[in-house]
Amino acid sequence: MRKTPLLLLLLMITVIPCPAAPAREDPRPVDTEFRDPDEQKPAVQKPAGPAYKRLLVGVHGGFGVTFPSGDIAGDGDQKALAYYGYAAGIDACWRCCSLGGPSIRVEYASRPISFERSYINHKMTSVIDTAAVDFMAGFRFILSRFYVEPGLYYALGVGDWTETINYRGDSNSSTIKDSWRNDETGAYIEAGVMFDVASFVSVDVGLRMEVSFLYAYDHDDRLRTNLGMLTTGVTFKML
Repeated sequence: MRKTPLLLLLLMITVIPCPAAPAREDPRPVDTEFRDPDEQKPAVQKPAGPAYKRLLVGVHGGFGVTFPSGDIAGDGDQKALAYYGYAAGIDACWRCCSLGGPSIRVEYASRPISFERSYINHKMTSVIDTAAVDFMAGFRFILSRFYVEPGLYYALGVGDWTETINYRGDSNSSTIKDSWRNDETGAYIEAGVMFDVASFVSVDVGLRMEVSFLYAYDHDDRLRTNLGMLTTGVTFKML
């Protein structure tokens, strides 16, 4: 009978569980949102390109006034006269930055040379019809719809040049000798406005001045051709 209390004590220890220590809470938030394992990662956005087209290609033409400069033989009353001139061609500009870019042009141009002097107390007028293919290179500055383009040109004389002399009501024409005519080099500047008619095309209107450094005609008279004209054209914007 003495073993009964000891058996009861062992039975109580075995049957009654010990109190468990309280569980520690995880401080990290639990993400309860369901995520599809096949869901693609968001695409990396590429940086946006420039808001302008880089390649500008156009056709253009102009009509204006030539005014020769140089030396005219005579007795003191000789003078240069204004005459009409024109040009037409194609152009291209690579807009390498927001300010603009280099440009090139190829044109056919007519810059007649006209002057007057006295001969035996009567006025004599001469007009030399010239023709040239111009190769032009410059830099076109672009600000919104406005542009300014300074540059240089080389005028390669082509075809036959003729001189028409009017004296006392008579008119006579003759061909200028090749040894009397020369190619020209000069500078030009053009400024104008571009009117967009579509996202890829514009109509351009401008004013241009060309000044020659060399004599186009060099015989008894030595004359350079200079041309100022109103220009217009169509420019296609690509790339």
